[in-house]
Amino acid sequence: KLYEVELAPEQDDYLLWDKPLSEQSDKVKAALGKLPSNKVNPDGLDMGGGSVIRDNRNGKIKPASAAPWVLVSGDSKFDLTQKDVDRMTKDLGTDSTGENIYSRLTSTKGSQKSASEYLHSLGIRGIKYLDGSSRTKGEGAYNYVIFDDNDVSITAKFSRAIPYTAKEPIASNVSLEDLKAHPKYQEAKHGNLDSAISLVNDLISKEDVIKASSAFGKDVIYVPVTQFEKDGINRIPYAIAQKYASETGASINDSLYVKDKAFHTGMKMMERLIARTRFEGDIPKGKYVLVDDVTSSGATLADLSSYIQEQGGDVIGSVLLTNAMRGDKLIADKSLTKLLETKYGNEIRELFGIEPSSLTREEAKYLQGFRTTDELRASANKASSSRAERIRIKALPKSEDAKFSKVATENTLIAQHNLTVKNLL
Repeated sequence: KLYEVELAPEQDDYLLWDKPLSEQSDKVKAALGKLPSNKVNPDGLDMGGGSVIRDNRNGKIKPASAAPWVLVSGDSKFDLTQKDVDRMTKDLGTDSTGENIYSRLTSTKGSQKSASEYLHSLGIRGIKYLDGSSRTKGEGAYNYVIFDDNDVSITAKFSRAIPYTAKEPIASNVSLEDLKAHPKYQEAKHGNLDSAISLVNDLISKEDVIKASSAFGKDVIYVPVTQFEKDGINRIPYAIAQKYASETGASINDSLYVKDKAFHTGMKMMERLIARTRFEGDIPKGKYVLVDDVTSSGATLADLSSYIQEQGGDVIGSVLLTNAMRGDKLIADKSLTKLLETKYGNEIRELFGIEPSSLTREEAKYLQGFRTTDELRASANKASSSRAERIRIKALPKSEDAKFSKVATENTLIAQHNLTVKNLL
């Protein structure tokens, strides 16, 4: 699983792994100035953890060895060359990097854990280092090691996957063109519940309901994707959920809504990948069937599935009006995700915030087409710029008060149809 976290340390609290002492922050320099000088005295040098470097040049510590120095640890004695001792006892110079400093402390303190705890006691709260793809360039993205768990706060979790046990989507035999051509489509898309119910009754067949009933039974909860569009709330997913639930004896959880405006409509695949959909709402324990009007990549369904599972629910399948994916499968083949892990695992985690194994089939097939990591990064950067411009153009002009008023109005409309609805916010 991936997590979004908030780190408490300030930037000058970190030991920079790749930088020399001369380029460390003033706070780190001051802390490292407290390190003791490492010189082997006649009684030996205590290295921590019960280990001591002893002088064996007279052969008294380990007569059978010609090594000039010996590391004594309990009943064991290990040969050390002069080079070993020089490295382990070297005082810090301005050219010593964060890696050199940490390695020396690991040697003198006996373990990485002890070295980390000692640095933390000096006021150094972690390590900052360039990630694998940036290190050769000397600049770019950073990874962090935090010495104290209390300095890390989890703000979001990204397991983000449709379970392999979930059934493939049940979609009505409706093309995207036919859906958009329906006379009630625009009104339903922009918040008119009457139009949404009329559209759904026209497009969902009795055979579709029988398929869902056979696949999921009645002991399930249909959960629609509730999303704020530019001109209102798309009511089609709710009407779909109501149709299946009422005709199969199941129930609906309509408390979930899209937390952030993803603006996925009209986006290309890369733009969808960099713009994860986040949800909020209550998830009582139970078996859930995901509901949306259209899917072209499965991304929104995967993000909704992730949220439900993180809250303790089980996802067993999904229903749609239109499956616009190139294939019927929503879940990527394991062999393909393993290939992507090998080729672009770090880039997928960094750029998209998900594990390769969490990609949908359409996403995985798309990423398979990239030839190099540089090509993948360039495409993601371009998509990020395009998305920023799209949001600038499509951004809703309404105030927060207006948004809350709109939601209240929509809930009133639903209540008039005698449907059980919780407040969306």
